[in-house]
Formats: sequence, C-alpha cells, structure tokens
Amino acid sequence: MTREELLQLIDKAASEGSKVLDLSGLGLEELPPEIGKCTQLQRLILGKWIDEYEGLGNKLTALPPEIGKLTNLKILQLGFNALSSLPDEMSQLVNLKALHLPQNQFTQLPDCIFQLHQLVFLGCRDNQIFILPPQIQNLKLLETLGLGGNQLQCLPDEIGTLQYLKGFHLWGNPIESLPESFGKLENLRTFSLSKMVLREIPEIISKFSKLRCLHIWDSQITEIPEVVGKLSNLTQQTVEFDTASPLEQSDYRNSRSCGETVEFDTASPQKQSDRKDSQSSGKTVEFDTALPP
Repeated sequence: MTREELLQLIDKAASEGSKVLDLSGLGLEELPPEIGKCTQLQRLILGKWIDEYEGLGNKLTALPPEIGKLTNLKILQLGFNALSSLPDEMSQLVNLKALHLPQNQFTQLPDCIFQLHQLVFLGCRDNQIFILPPQIQNLKLLETLGLGGNQLQCLPDEIGTLQYLKGFHLWGNPIESLPESFGKLENLRTFSLSKMVLREIPEIISKFSKLRCLHIWDSQITEIPEVVGKLSNLTQQTVEFDTASPLEQSDYRNSRSCGETVEFDTASPQKQSDRKDSQSSGKTVEFDTALPP
C-alpha cells in the first residue's frame, strides 16, 4: 500500500468517527503521524491472528509519538511486526485495556507499559524478553499475562501482587523455579508450564484452589504430584499432560472450555466473531479477553 493510500484510509476513519481501524497485512514499514487524528478510535489493529497458528502483521520497526493522542483506545494489537521498543507517549493511553505484542523483537518490556494502569490483558508471546522487572506490580488490574516463548530465567517477587491474575502463560521459558510470592496468585484459573525446564510441578500450586486448566505438555515433568489431584476445580480433561507432543485438537477444544468469562489458550486465535467485529468500524468496541496472549 502506498503512503497516499494509507493516508486516505486514515483520513476516512477520522472523518467518519470510526471506532475500529484494521491496518494489518498491508506491508507497512511506517505508521504515519497522521494516525493521531483518529482520536475516536477504540481499537487499532496493526497485526492479528488469522488462524490457530499464524498471524498477519506488517513490517513496522517503530511507532510515531502521535500514537499517544489516541486516548480512547481500549485495544491495541501490534503483533507480527518487528518492534523492539515503544514510544514514551504510549503512557498517555489511559483507557487501554488490552495490549498485544506477539512475535515482535522485544528483549524487555518498555517502561511506558507499566504506566498503563487499566490494562487487563498483556500478551507478549514469542519475543526475546529475558527479564520481567519489578514494575510489573504497577499493572494491578491484569487478568491475563502472556509471556510464553521468551527467554525468562526467573520471575520477580512482585509477581505475587497481581491479585486479579486469572491466566498466566509461561510456556517455553528457561525458568527453573518460581518465587514464593507466586503462591499469592489465588485467583489463577489457567497456568501453563509447557515446554519449560522445570522437572516437577512446584508444591506452591496447591494454593491455586480456583485453577481450572493446567497445561504441562511437552515438558520435562514426568509425573503429576498428589497435590494436583486435590485441586477440586481441575478435571482429567483440563490437565493436559504429554511429555512428547503438543495438544491434540480435541485437547485444544477442551482447554478452551475451561474458562468462564475469560478464556486463555497459548495457541488460540481471536474468535471468529471477534475478527468480524474488528472490521466493523461503526460499532462500539467490546473488550474481549479471549484474544490470544
């Protein structure tokens, strides 16, 4: 898409008062500063899931400071690009509830993220993030934290302050142990230990009385300890245990049925209805936590 064509799309969205703007899959190498004119936007899509395993993004390596003018944004989808940083002005997105950053080039979470105090959903899977700083405690409303497929070796003690956290995805990180504060996440409903170097399920999991889904496939864990059997909300269908292979399709469907109002699955795309809604620029945006972390 040429710059002129892109500016026409942006001008149209601004003049029509569109609440959703989908610019994914356009081969964009730059997002022009004119995006700041779309102050009515509640959802901006620069990358998204298209099926269970693949996404559609652009070639963005940076965002303009004008992104901070979109103060009505509730959902910002930046996945499947080449971003390694975010502008400080993003801290002005005071209404942002969901931030999607999968398959970019982040090695750490930008500081501006920790000023987004309304965030409920933060998805950062498949980057190269090697550290989670103590500032994660600033995101006190987080319900879903997706960090799968990164390079984390440990978690900060402050992770235990996220009292509303329901879904936590750590799969594919070289974490060998969890901090004691992890046991304070008493509202946890979905937890993924898949593809990790942990050799046993930590005893701390006994504190997760609300846990519904436990993913431990393709791991070095060879047995399920007795403490797991005492978690009354877990069933045979929701404990996925396979040391050699990923989820079968039937397990994938079962795992999606584990949640109540929030669904967490490490491979799931956004719902079909959600994809349709993202293309309807005239409708009010409803926040959907079923978007993949």
